[in-house]
Amino acid sequence: MPFAVALVVFACALCAVDLTLTLAVVRRLRDHTTRIDALYAAVAGELEAKQENNAV
Repeated sequence: MPFAVALVVFACALCAVDLTLTLAVVRRLRDHTTRIDALYAAVAGELEAKQENNAV
């Protein structure tokens, strides 16, 4: 019986660690998404400025 309890405790601890790491990855991906969106917006602004300068 103590073996089963230890196994369940170990499984719960492993699941908690996995959940923590998964949430950390999701958080990091959200951060990267905002950075990439800002980069795309900056590049789009530069392209529009070049197109306006070429049109004149």
